[in-house]
This record gives sequence, C-alpha cells and structure tokens, in this order.
Amino acid sequence: DTEGAMNLSEFITVLSRFSAAEQALVDVDPGCDDDDVEYRTLLSQAAASLMICDDISPLPKHTLTKAIKLFEKADVKRRGSIRMAVAATRLGLDRADVPTSCDLDKNGVLDFNEFVKGVLPRIMPGAQLDKEAMLQEPTDESSRWPVTNRWNSGEYQSARSIDDVATGEYEAKALTNLATAMNKGGPLAHLSRHDVKDAIRTFRKFDKDGDFILHGDEMLAFWRHVTNIGVSSVAATSSITVSSDRAIVAHAGSLGGIGLASFIEMLERYAAAEKALTQRLDASRDDELEYRSMLVMSAPSLCLFDAISASTQDTMERALSAFKVADESRCGAVKFEMARVLFGVEISEGDDADGNVVIDFNEFMKFVMPRVDAKMRNQAQDKMSAARQARELRSNARRVQTEIRRGSVRDEADS
Repeated sequence: DTEGAMNLSEFITVLSRFSAAEQALVDVDPGCDDDDVEYRTLLSQAAASLMICDDISPLPKHTLTKAIKLFEKADVKRRGSIRMAVAATRLGLDRADVPTSCDLDKNGVLDFNEFVKGVLPRIMPGAQLDKEAMLQEPTDESSRWPVTNRWNSGEYQSARSIDDVATGEYEAKALTNLATAMNKGGPLAHLSRHDVKDAIRTFRKFDKDGDFILHGDEMLAFWRHVTNIGVSSVAATSSITVSSDRAIVAHAGSLGGIGLASFIEMLERYAAAEKALTQRLDASRDDELEYRSMLVMSAPSLCLFDAISASTQDTMERALSAFKVADESRCGAVKFEMARVLFGVEISEGDDADGNVVIDFNEFMKFVMPRVDAKMRNQAQDKMSAARQARELRSNARRVQTEIRRGSVRDEADS
C-alpha cells in the first residue's frame, strides 16, 4: 500500500496475480516441451511488476504466444528480464518505443509483464485495447526487415490506421506497380506475398500524399524514423544528423522520388548489412550488438549501395576494428580529416556517396578500407623488399669475406 506495507488481503491479491500469470503462460501451448514450460514459468516468477498489476493473464492465447516469441527473441540469456536498450535494438524498435516509464517496479530492467503492458502495444497496436483486433486470425510470419516492425512510431503514429495501411485500393495499385519488379528473375522475385505486404504497409505509412512515390520530405520522415534506433542523444542533435537529413532529401530529389520497388531494395540492403554485422556475434555481447546495429541504421549510403554484406567476414571485422578507433563518439560516422590522419590515406569528396560530409561505415567499407589494405600491403612489401635487400647484402658480405680468406690462403701458399 501507500505506507510501504502489505496487509493479508493485498498479499492474497499479489499471489493470485502471479498464479494467474503463470497459468496463462503455461496453458498457452499445453504441448510445448519442458524447456519452454520452464522458461514460461520463469517469465512469471521473474516479473516483479506483478506486485503492481497483471497484464499477462487477460491476453488472448494467440496474442500471448506472439508476445512470448518477441520477448524471447530479446531475452537471449533466458533470464526473464532484459535491458530496455537491448529490447529496442533486438526487436527493431525506436528508443522512444521503450521509455523508462515501462519499468513499473523501477528495477532497471524490463520483465515480461512490463513488456506486455508497455511495449507490446507499440509493436502490435491495439493488442490490449482493441479486443476485436486481438481475436482476428493470427499469423506467425515475422517481418523480413526489422525496420518495418517499427513503422508505428514518433510523430507519424496517427498518420494511418493500421487496418487501412496494407489493404484496399492502395495495396492493389501498389502491387500493380510492382508487377515488373516481381516478375521471374527480377530483383524482388524471391519475396513472398507476406514480405511484399509488409513493405507496402511501411511505404504507405510515409507516402503521405498517396502517389506511390516517397519525395524528399517523405523519405526524410522515413529516414528519421529508421535512425532513431541506437543513436545517442548527442549524435541525434549533431551536425552529422543535420547533414544526413540534407543528403537524404537531395538523394530522393535527384531520383524524382523513391518508388516502391526501389524502397524494397533499400530495405533489403539494410537487412543484409545488419545480418552480416550481427549474425556471428556472441549473443551475450549486448553493447557490441547495439553498436553494430547502430552502424547500419546510421548509414544513409545504404540507400545507394551495400558494401557491408558484400565483403568477407575477415575484411568486415578488420574494417570494424579500424572504424571504431576513429568513431570515438560512437555516433556511426567519421569526419574526413579524422580518417585521413588516423589511416594515412587520401579521402576525397567522391568517397562521400550520400553527400553528408562524413564517412559512415558502409562508405568506409567501400572506399576507405581498400586503401587502408593497399597501404598495409605496400608497407608489407616494402618490409619484405628491405628484408630481401638486407639478406642479399649479408650474403654478398659473406661471399666477399670468403673470397678474401681464400685469397689470403693462396698468398700464404705461394710464399
């Protein structure tokens, strides 16, 4: 109670919350294996916020199943709780979608009950409030692109109704516009209907005028939405971000706007780059995972090309180690002069593909790292050449000394 004590009635209420939550979690799939039962029991036992409220047991089974899968995706250590920053990164959410107010019990982590109450409605709008929406036929298909899970955020939250975005006339016209790109052998031929609908939902969210083209301001809205993830408050207010904004507007303007097919190809580049950077990373390295995801989301040049996933794992890891040295502020971008001084290679305006006056990691991989590698090879070759010259000199000296000694022996014999 308000006096910091609990009477018997309140104690019984709390016990009933824990019991109801555990029962709901276990009953959601009676046929699951022992490990899953143990984990779902842990989700209720580790939820200290059940002392305050129970938002688990009222959920319909299919919604609760989705919630468990989402939480488990972020809870890689299966502890029953996750850091809020980690939840945002692993679930592809904006930082603003996991505010500190979600931490009901103020213990610094997010338990499953807090996740259901504060975060799930941001991923599945209406999951708690719209009972009819919860009863609609569920789907287990997840998004191909993490960023599309985060379309319902920021100032654009009320721009479109979730039920209107990917249905009706707009979707039909969008699919018609995609027909050529979806033809057999086309760049998007491998995508499923679910993937395409997912992309259309995201595209529609930012296509404010409904003309099937993202113009400069619309593309900028999408870009700002993407880059909210993992970007520190310092970086978010820096000149780097302002320059990136201008670069995105200029890029969209130069193309006459971004069409749906180009937009999907861009989503593919972002997904491929993030997968390449994170797929082999130890799941326990939360800070490193967050940094690598931020590098992808802070790279406007991925709108144009993907040099990250195109590289070998060894090259990417070496480039990452080098980039970190220059990226002292951990904002995902390096100034030209800093890169020149640190790496001793020439960097020109032509290396700034997106025109935002800094080098992001994607640009670093494409333009700078090959020069760093070439410089290191040349230095290695110079060292090898110097070593070879030294060996030849030593060999010549030994030969001369041998000849001198032989000459001395002959002279003594003649005398």
